[in-house]
Amino acid sequence: PSHDRWGSEMKVKLIDEVLEQIEQDVFSGDLTAIEELLRYVPEQYLVGYLSEETAVKLKNLEKS
Repeated sequence: PSHDRWGSEMKVKLIDEVLEQIEQDVFSGDLTAIEELLRYVPEQYLVGYLSEETAVKLKNLEKS
């Protein structure tokens, strides 16, 4: 059983609403809320979102 408070249909709607808000925030140049949200995303998912080239660059920076 899922411990998720949202049913799958509601979760899709929630994600759609969040994406719309992110789009509005980016358009207006206000990235503060997006930055706060991303602080809760585990690093492996953030790195996984990046292009391979950018991820490799970050890993190389980490080593130096």
